[in-house]
Order: sequence, then C-alpha cells, then structure tokens
Amino acid sequence: MLISCTEIVLSPNNKRVVLRPFEPSDDKRKLRIIARLSTLAEAEVDALLKNVLEEFHGRHQRPREFFFRRFEALHQFLLSLAKSSTSIRSCCSSSAGWTASV
Repeated sequence: MLISCTEIVLSPNNKRVVLRPFEPSDDKRKLRIIARLSTLAEAEVDALLKNVLEEFHGRHQRPREFFFRRFEALHQFLLSLAKSSTSIRSCCSSSAGWTASV
C-alpha cells in the first residue's frame, strides 16, 4: 500500500461537543464519585453545575436533560434520594456519568 502525505489537516471543531455516557470500570468508583459530590454544600453544587452548563451552552443541545437521564441510570448508587436536590442530581450525573468529546 502506497501512502502519501497531503496538506489536508483535520482539526476538532470546538463549537460542537458530543456528550456520551461514561461508565466507570466498577461500582466502587461510582460510589466514590457520588460520595465526594454528596459532601458539597448546595451552593457549591449550584456553582459547579452553572459552570458546566455555561461551558456547554450553544455547543450541545439540552445538556440538562442528558444529565437527568444519566441520573436515572445512576440513582441506585445514591445513599439517600431525599437529600438530592435538582442541582445535586444534575451534578452527580454529569460527574459520574458523562464525558465530553470534541
């Protein structure tokens, strides 16, 4: 097979982001991530979620809905759903359940 160089350069488009589910290798890792997030104050969770949503604004359609779907898939690992505000649910699912690809 003959290979030759061209001047074509493929570069990522930072204006487009694809969210895809991330599955940690084992349940212990999921529990550790969620345990760390559970120690955060509500204000910290709100700030983190705001930063994530601002980062994805205009680059991904409906990230909040994606995070809630991921939360539904991961909520079995939460020790208490009673403490889980909307922000905590979004933050848990965004930290334990997705990766961003550019």
